[in-house]
Amino acid sequence: MRARSGYYWIPDIIDIQVKIKELEAQPERLAKFRSERKTLVEDMNHHMRRCVEWTHSDAQRNAQRKVRELEYRRGKRYSRIKTRLLDLGYTEEDVEGIRKQPSVIRDAELTSDSWNRIRPSLEVVIKEKRVRKAKAARSAVLYKRATIVEGIFKTYIQQYLPVVWRELPSYMDVCTFPGFRDILESPTENIVTEASFADARNKLPRLVADWQKQRESTLRALVSPRESGRIDPLKLATTVFSCERGCRAVITKADIWRHQCVARKSTSSDAANVDEVYSKSGNAKLFFDTTRSAVAASLVRLASCDPATTTAEEMDSLHLQFIHMDDHTGRFGSADNGTGLMCKGRPVLSWRECVQANIGQGSDFRLLTPDDEARKLQIFKEIPVSWTSAFFHCQHCAEHHLWNAKSYEEVSQHVRDIHGVDDPQVDHDLFLTPGADIPAGHGPPLYIVKFKPPSLC
Repeated sequence: MRARSGYYWIPDIIDIQVKIKELEAQPERLAKFRSERKTLVEDMNHHMRRCVEWTHSDAQRNAQRKVRELEYRRGKRYSRIKTRLLDLGYTEEDVEGIRKQPSVIRDAELTSDSWNRIRPSLEVVIKEKRVRKAKAARSAVLYKRATIVEGIFKTYIQQYLPVVWRELPSYMDVCTFPGFRDILESPTENIVTEASFADARNKLPRLVADWQKQRESTLRALVSPRESGRIDPLKLATTVFSCERGCRAVITKADIWRHQCVARKSTSSDAANVDEVYSKSGNAKLFFDTTRSAVAASLVRLASCDPATTTAEEMDSLHLQFIHMDDHTGRFGSADNGTGLMCKGRPVLSWRECVQANIGQGSDFRLLTPDDEARKLQIFKEIPVSWTSAFFHCQHCAEHHLWNAKSYEEVSQHVRDIHGVDDPQVDHDLFLTPGADIPAGHGPPLYIVKFKPPSLC
């Protein structure tokens, strides 16, 4: 039976208590007894700690010894596997690649039978790693060579005015041109420099012209046949394309040239050829958007025009405004009309905004009426306006080319300082990166038509 303190047996405590009681009449002997017992307990505690430390140290030494023995056996096994693989013609890198395989890190001795069992699986792993390494090396070389083409094309476009840049191909399109593709896809071990593209670079004017013709031809083939007389189908208001990457709708030939995908692109995946590099870094394919085309056709009819012959420029020149008739489009606006009260209503849209929003079929839109005009109110949204996004370029020089976009403040200051324009205007003195949306706060005024009844405002 243990004492409540947990250190001594209760019978021992009782014996000590009896002894102390016997010595109470002899103080000197009692003091000596107590001193001896205290020294004995202290010596026992000290010895106990030494035993505990020795036990722990011994266990630690044993554990360390076992680890060393395990590492030795594993190292010996790996060494024998390495020797056999090197004898078979594999390289040091091949062997290092299988070092952590379960069959390699075992601590069992390698015998002829065990080697014959594990050899096939190890050779499979080595071959798979070789394939992955070759793919990664090929991909890295392709992307590195593509950056050389990017530099060449950057230099090439400097001879043109900035307004022309938006009608030129991207450097990734140039990578697909004959002459450039051949060099880009040459064997991985070939050394490719800027000089390697000298002949292809000299042919760029003709290659770009061919690309433009081919692109127009491809897009025309996507458009449904229609009777448009002598009007270029790509200029019609009803010719609407969309991008497979989900960029906003592309309307008319001018927008087609300007389109550049701004969605996040990836260079993290392996690419074996130029087409695979393009799929990750180039523009996505455009397709004829029948739904948005139908919306555009209905809007043209609302304007009392013929969808078969009306161009996008003609629709722009009419300066018509539309609203959506569905109260549940999710496009409600909030405005402060100067009274401190918030108003709700349907947004006023241009015909292009109707097509690009694609919030319903064309019959869901209608032209603004005089009654709508009476209830039209400009929106003052509390939207944080930021011009720090690097989406702008100078229209007057090549200082901020398509690969060197800057913030609105930087380009505006450049236009004022270098070109002497006191009040720089977007699309006249500076332009937005093709495919990018203009930052909030710099677009045209936004209006809504207030809901009835007026008590809502």
